[in-house]
Amino acid sequence: MRRIETYLASIPAIDTHDHLQPFDELPGYVETGRGRGMNLFGLWRLSYFSSTNRLTPWKPGESFDAWWAEAKDDFSNARATSFYRYMLPAFQDLYGIDFDRITSEQAHELNDRIFENYRDQRWLHHVIAERANIELMFNDPFWARLDFRTAYPFGVLVFNVANLIRGFHPSEYKSPLDCPYEFAQKHGLQVDSIDDYLALLDTMFREAKQRGAICLKMAPVNGYDRTYQFDNVPKERAARAFGKARSDLTAQEAKDFEDFIMWRLVELTVSDFGLATRRRLAIGLSPERSSMERRTNVRFATRRSGRVSIDRISKSPSG
Repeated sequence: MRRIETYLASIPAIDTHDHLQPFDELPGYVETGRGRGMNLFGLWRLSYFSSTNRLTPWKPGESFDAWWAEAKDDFSNARATSFYRYMLPAFQDLYGIDFDRITSEQAHELNDRIFENYRDQRWLHHVIAERANIELMFNDPFWARLDFRTAYPFGVLVFNVANLIRGFHPSEYKSPLDCPYEFAQKHGLQVDSIDDYLALLDTMFREAKQRGAICLKMAPVNGYDRTYQFDNVPKERAARAFGKARSDLTAQEAKDFEDFIMWRLVELTVSDFGLATRRRLAIGLSPERSSMERRTNVRFATRRSGRVSIDRISKSPSG
Protein backbone atom coordinates (compact mmCIF):
# COMPACT_ATOMS: atom_id res chain seq x y z
CA MET A 1 0.00 0.00 0.00
CA ARG A 2 2.83 2.39 0.84
CA ARG A 3 4.43 1.76 -2.56
CA ILE A 4 1.13 2.48 -4.29
CA GLU A 5 0.70 5.71 -2.34
CA THR A 6 4.25 6.78 -3.16
CA TYR A 7 3.74 6.06 -6.84
CA LEU A 8 0.44 7.92 -7.00
CA ALA A 9 1.98 10.91 -5.21
CA SER A 10 4.77 11.00 -7.81
CA ILE A 11 2.34 11.57 -10.69
CA PRO A 12 2.10 15.29 -11.61
CA ALA A 13 -1.42 16.65 -11.35
CA ILE A 14 -3.33 19.30 -13.27
CA ASP A 15 -5.69 21.49 -11.28
CA THR A 16 -8.46 22.28 -13.78
CA HIS A 17 -10.36 24.88 -11.75
CA ASP A 18 -8.92 27.32 -9.22
CA HIS A 19 -9.10 30.95 -8.11
CA LEU A 20 -5.65 31.65 -6.67
CA GLN A 21 -5.11 35.39 -6.43
CA PRO A 22 -1.68 37.07 -6.47
CA PHE A 23 0.18 36.42 -3.23
CA ASP A 24 0.01 39.99 -1.90
CA GLU A 25 -3.72 40.16 -2.72
CA LEU A 26 -4.93 36.97 -1.06
CA PRO A 27 -8.21 37.88 0.66
CA GLY A 28 -7.36 35.96 3.83
CA TYR A 29 -4.94 38.55 5.17
CA VAL A 30 -6.01 40.33 8.36
CA GLU A 31 -4.56 42.88 10.74
CA THR A 32 -3.14 41.18 13.81
CA GLY A 33 -1.14 42.30 16.82
CA ARG A 34 1.93 41.27 14.80
CA GLY A 35 0.92 43.20 11.71
CA ARG A 36 -0.85 42.21 8.51
CA GLY A 37 -0.73 38.55 7.68
CA MET A 38 -2.48 35.24 7.14
CA ASN A 39 -3.75 33.30 10.13
CA LEU A 40 -6.09 30.44 10.98
CA PHE A 41 -9.13 32.67 10.60
CA GLY A 42 -7.91 33.77 7.18
CA LEU A 43 -7.57 30.19 5.94
CA TRP A 44 -11.10 29.32 7.04
CA ARG A 45 -12.41 32.54 5.50
CA LEU A 46 -10.72 31.64 2.21
CA SER A 47 -12.48 28.28 2.24
CA TYR A 48 -16.12 27.52 1.48
CA PHE A 49 -16.81 26.89 5.17
CA SER A 50 -18.52 30.21 5.87
CA SER A 51 -21.00 29.72 3.02
CA THR A 52 -22.85 27.15 5.13
CA ASN A 53 -21.56 27.78 8.65
CA ARG A 54 -20.96 30.64 11.01
CA LEU A 55 -17.34 31.84 11.25
CA THR A 56 -16.63 34.28 14.05
CA PRO A 57 -15.41 37.56 12.50
CA TRP A 58 -11.86 38.72 13.10
CA LYS A 59 -11.52 42.09 14.78
CA PRO A 60 -8.53 44.08 13.44
CA GLY A 61 -5.62 43.92 15.85
CA GLU A 62 -7.13 41.37 18.23
CA SER A 63 -5.16 38.48 19.64
CA PHE A 64 -5.61 34.97 18.32
CA ASP A 65 -6.54 33.64 21.75
CA ALA A 66 -9.39 36.16 22.04
CA TRP A 67 -10.74 35.11 18.63
CA TRP A 68 -10.33 31.40 19.28
CA ALA A 69 -12.15 31.55 22.59
CA GLU A 70 -15.34 32.18 20.62
CA ALA A 71 -14.51 30.71 17.22
CA LYS A 72 -13.61 27.21 18.48
CA ASP A 73 -17.32 26.43 18.84
CA ASP A 74 -18.06 27.39 15.23
CA PHE A 75 -17.03 23.92 14.06
CA SER A 76 -19.07 21.80 16.47
CA ASN A 77 -22.09 21.39 14.20
CA ALA A 78 -20.14 21.34 10.94
CA ARG A 79 -17.90 18.31 11.36
CA ALA A 80 -19.87 16.14 8.96
CA THR A 81 -20.02 18.76 6.20
CA SER A 82 -17.76 18.59 3.17
CA PHE A 83 -16.92 22.30 3.46
CA TYR A 84 -15.35 21.50 6.83
CA ARG A 85 -13.84 18.11 6.15
CA TYR A 86 -12.03 19.02 2.92
CA MET A 87 -9.74 21.27 4.98
CA LEU A 88 -8.68 18.52 7.38
CA PRO A 89 -6.12 16.73 5.15
CA ALA A 90 -4.25 20.01 4.65
CA PHE A 91 -3.95 20.64 8.38
CA GLN A 92 -2.82 17.04 8.89
CA ASP A 93 -0.38 16.81 5.98
CA LEU A 94 1.17 20.28 6.27
CA TYR A 95 1.09 20.83 10.03
CA GLY A 96 0.53 17.40 11.61
CA ILE A 97 -2.66 18.65 13.27
CA ASP A 98 -5.86 16.66 13.76
CA PHE A 99 -8.27 19.57 13.62
CA ASP A 100 -11.15 17.42 14.87
CA ARG A 101 -9.32 17.07 18.18
CA ILE A 102 -7.35 20.29 18.25
CA THR A 103 -6.66 21.86 21.66
CA SER A 104 -6.42 25.57 22.35
CA GLU A 105 -2.66 25.26 22.74
CA GLN A 106 -2.35 23.46 19.40
CA ALA A 107 -4.57 26.03 17.73
CA HIS A 108 -2.35 28.85 19.01
CA GLU A 109 0.77 27.10 17.70
CA LEU A 110 -0.93 26.34 14.37
CA ASN A 111 -1.91 29.98 13.98
CA ASP A 112 1.69 31.11 14.57
CA ARG A 113 3.02 28.65 11.99
CA ILE A 114 0.48 29.77 9.39
CA PHE A 115 1.43 33.41 9.98
CA GLU A 116 5.14 32.65 9.52
CA ASN A 117 4.63 30.50 6.42
CA TYR A 118 2.64 33.19 4.63
CA ARG A 119 5.39 35.76 5.06
CA ASP A 120 7.04 34.25 1.97
CA GLN A 121 5.48 33.37 -1.38
CA ARG A 122 7.72 30.32 -1.55
CA TRP A 123 5.30 28.66 0.85
CA LEU A 124 2.63 28.51 -1.86
CA HIS A 125 5.13 27.02 -4.31
CA HIS A 126 6.10 24.44 -1.72
CA VAL A 127 2.50 23.43 -1.03
CA ILE A 128 1.20 23.49 -4.60
CA ALA A 129 4.12 22.46 -6.77
CA GLU A 130 6.06 20.27 -4.35
CA ARG A 131 3.67 18.76 -1.82
CA ALA A 132 0.57 18.53 -4.03
CA ASN A 133 2.71 17.96 -7.16
CA ILE A 134 0.48 20.22 -9.22
CA GLU A 135 2.21 20.88 -12.51
CA LEU A 136 -0.40 23.21 -14.00
CA MET A 137 -3.19 25.19 -12.38
CA PHE A 138 -6.03 26.50 -14.54
CA ASN A 139 -6.71 29.77 -12.76
CA ASP A 140 -9.96 31.70 -13.21
CA PRO A 141 -9.20 35.37 -12.35
CA PHE A 142 -12.76 36.40 -11.49
CA TRP A 143 -11.40 39.44 -9.59
CA ALA A 144 -9.79 40.84 -12.79
CA ARG A 145 -11.27 39.02 -15.76
CA LEU A 146 -9.75 41.28 -18.43
CA ASP A 147 -6.31 41.76 -16.91
CA PHE A 148 -4.97 38.66 -18.69
CA ARG A 149 -2.08 37.98 -16.31
CA THR A 150 -0.94 34.98 -14.30
CA ALA A 151 0.82 35.43 -10.97
CA TYR A 152 2.52 32.04 -10.60
CA PRO A 153 4.83 29.94 -12.79
CA PHE A 154 2.43 26.99 -12.59
CA GLY A 155 -0.58 29.16 -13.49
CA VAL A 156 -2.53 28.71 -16.71
CA LEU A 157 -4.77 31.60 -17.75
CA VAL A 158 -8.49 30.98 -18.08
CA PHE A 159 -10.44 33.62 -20.01
CA ASN A 160 -13.53 34.30 -17.88
CA VAL A 161 -16.12 35.70 -20.28
CA ALA A 162 -19.03 35.82 -17.82
CA ASN A 163 -19.25 39.60 -17.67
CA LEU A 164 -19.18 40.13 -21.43
CA ILE A 165 -22.79 39.15 -22.03
CA ARG A 166 -23.87 42.25 -20.05
CA GLY A 167 -22.06 44.71 -22.30
CA PHE A 168 -25.08 46.70 -23.42
CA HIS A 169 -24.05 49.59 -21.11
CA PRO A 170 -20.97 50.61 -19.06
CA SER A 171 -23.08 50.94 -15.89
CA GLU A 172 -23.16 47.15 -15.69
CA TYR A 173 -19.55 47.11 -14.46
CA LYS A 174 -18.05 48.13 -11.12
CA SER A 175 -14.41 47.17 -11.62
CA PRO A 176 -12.29 48.61 -14.46
CA LEU A 177 -10.56 45.21 -14.69
CA ASP A 178 -13.92 43.67 -15.61
CA CYS A 179 -15.25 46.39 -17.88
CA PRO A 180 -15.03 45.85 -21.65
CA TYR A 181 -15.45 49.61 -22.19
CA GLU A 182 -12.31 50.27 -20.11
CA PHE A 183 -10.54 47.63 -22.16
CA ALA A 184 -11.69 49.36 -25.36
CA GLN A 185 -10.47 52.75 -24.16
CA LYS A 186 -7.02 51.37 -23.35
CA HIS A 187 -6.83 49.89 -26.84
CA GLY A 188 -8.07 53.01 -28.59
CA LEU A 189 -11.33 51.44 -29.74
CA GLN A 190 -14.70 53.17 -30.08
CA VAL A 191 -17.77 51.23 -28.95
CA ASP A 192 -20.80 53.13 -30.20
CA SER A 193 -22.88 50.31 -31.63
CA ILE A 194 -23.51 46.61 -31.26
CA ASP A 195 -21.24 46.01 -34.25
CA ASP A 196 -18.45 47.88 -32.45
CA TYR A 197 -19.05 45.70 -29.41
CA LEU A 198 -18.78 42.53 -31.50
CA ALA A 199 -15.49 43.81 -32.94
CA LEU A 200 -14.31 44.47 -29.38
CA LEU A 201 -15.09 40.87 -28.39
CA ASP A 202 -12.99 39.66 -31.30
CA THR A 203 -10.09 41.84 -30.11
CA MET A 204 -10.42 40.49 -26.57
CA PHE A 205 -10.33 36.89 -27.77
CA ARG A 206 -7.20 37.53 -29.82
CA GLU A 207 -5.42 39.22 -26.92
CA ALA A 208 -6.46 36.56 -24.42
CA LYS A 209 -5.01 33.90 -26.71
CA GLN A 210 -1.81 35.89 -27.21
CA ARG A 211 -1.47 36.25 -23.43
CA GLY A 212 -1.69 32.51 -22.93
CA ALA A 213 -5.35 31.74 -22.24
CA ILE A 214 -6.11 28.20 -23.38
CA CYS A 215 -9.77 27.88 -22.42
CA LEU A 216 -12.83 29.93 -21.53
CA LYS A 217 -15.14 29.96 -18.56
CA MET A 218 -18.71 31.13 -18.50
CA ALA A 219 -20.17 31.60 -15.02
CA PRO A 220 -23.26 33.67 -14.27
CA VAL A 221 -22.73 37.02 -12.61
CA ASN A 222 -24.94 39.03 -10.27
CA GLY A 223 -25.43 36.11 -7.92
CA TYR A 224 -26.42 33.46 -10.45
CA ASP A 225 -29.66 35.29 -11.14
CA ARG A 226 -30.52 34.29 -14.70
CA THR A 227 -31.53 31.14 -16.54
CA TYR A 228 -29.14 29.19 -18.72
CA GLN A 229 -31.64 29.21 -21.53
CA PHE A 230 -29.87 31.22 -24.22
CA ASP A 231 -32.09 31.77 -27.24
CA ASN A 232 -30.62 32.39 -30.69
CA VAL A 233 -31.76 36.03 -30.87
CA PRO A 234 -31.31 38.03 -34.12
CA LYS A 235 -28.89 40.93 -33.96
CA GLU A 236 -31.56 43.50 -34.76
CA ARG A 237 -33.53 42.54 -31.66
CA ALA A 238 -30.44 42.49 -29.45
CA ALA A 239 -29.41 45.93 -30.73
CA ARG A 240 -32.43 47.53 -29.09
CA ALA A 241 -30.72 47.18 -25.72
CA PHE A 242 -27.33 48.56 -26.70
CA GLY A 243 -26.43 51.89 -25.13
CA LYS A 244 -29.21 51.74 -22.54
CA ALA A 245 -28.90 51.23 -18.78
CA ARG A 246 -30.63 48.19 -17.33
CA SER A 247 -33.13 50.48 -15.59
CA ASP A 248 -34.30 51.63 -19.04
CA LEU A 249 -34.78 48.09 -20.35
CA THR A 250 -37.36 45.42 -19.82
CA ALA A 251 -36.12 42.11 -18.47
CA GLN A 252 -36.73 40.56 -21.89
CA GLU A 253 -34.71 43.24 -23.70
CA ALA A 254 -31.74 42.70 -21.39
CA LYS A 255 -32.01 38.93 -21.82
CA ASP A 256 -32.19 39.28 -25.60
CA PHE A 257 -28.86 41.11 -25.66
CA GLU A 258 -27.25 38.61 -23.28
CA ASP A 259 -28.55 35.66 -25.29
CA PHE A 260 -27.27 37.12 -28.56
CA ILE A 261 -23.81 37.78 -27.12
CA MET A 262 -23.64 34.30 -25.62
CA TRP A 263 -24.10 32.76 -29.07
CA ARG A 264 -21.41 35.06 -30.45
CA LEU A 265 -19.02 34.04 -27.66
CA VAL A 266 -19.56 30.40 -28.50
CA GLU A 267 -18.87 31.10 -32.17
CA LEU A 268 -15.57 32.72 -31.18
CA THR A 269 -14.54 29.78 -29.07
CA VAL A 270 -11.59 27.80 -30.35
CA SER A 271 -11.14 25.54 -27.31
CA ASP A 272 -13.22 23.87 -24.62
CA PHE A 273 -15.87 26.11 -23.10
CA GLY A 274 -16.71 25.59 -19.43
CA LEU A 275 -20.20 26.43 -18.16
CA ALA A 276 -20.34 26.78 -14.36
CA THR A 277 -23.76 26.29 -12.80
CA ARG A 278 -24.90 26.39 -9.21
CA ARG A 279 -27.15 23.69 -7.79
CA ARG A 280 -30.27 23.41 -9.95
CA LEU A 281 -30.27 26.68 -11.88
CA ALA A 282 -29.50 24.98 -15.19
CA ILE A 283 -33.17 24.39 -15.98
CA GLY A 284 -33.74 24.64 -19.71
CA LEU A 285 -30.05 24.33 -20.57
CA SER A 286 -29.99 21.05 -22.46
CA PRO A 287 -31.91 21.97 -25.66
CA GLU A 288 -29.99 25.22 -26.08
CA ARG A 289 -26.69 23.53 -25.32
CA SER A 290 -27.38 20.79 -27.85
CA SER A 291 -28.28 23.36 -30.48
CA MET A 292 -25.10 25.36 -29.81
CA GLU A 293 -22.96 22.23 -29.94
CA ARG A 294 -24.43 21.21 -33.30
CA ARG A 295 -24.02 24.65 -34.85
CA THR A 296 -20.64 25.66 -33.40
CA ASN A 297 -18.69 22.39 -32.96
CA VAL A 298 -17.99 23.27 -29.32
CA ARG A 299 -18.47 20.85 -26.45
CA PHE A 300 -19.58 22.25 -23.09
CA ALA A 301 -18.50 21.43 -19.56
CA THR A 302 -21.26 21.77 -16.96
CA ARG A 303 -19.80 22.19 -13.48
CA ARG A 304 -22.33 22.16 -10.68
CA SER A 305 -21.00 22.98 -7.23
CA GLY A 306 -22.28 21.16 -4.20
CA ARG A 307 -24.62 18.26 -4.85
CA VAL A 308 -24.59 17.73 -8.58
CA SER A 309 -22.15 15.91 -10.82
CA ILE A 310 -19.46 17.18 -13.18
CA ASP A 311 -19.56 16.26 -16.86
CA ARG A 312 -16.32 15.48 -18.64
CA ILE A 313 -15.95 17.23 -22.00
CA SER A 314 -13.69 17.57 -24.97
CA LYS A 315 -13.67 19.69 -28.06
CA SER A 316 -15.72 18.39 -30.94
CA PRO A 317 -13.61 16.29 -33.33
CA SER A 318 -14.69 18.55 -36.17
CA GLY A 319 -13.92 21.74 -34.19
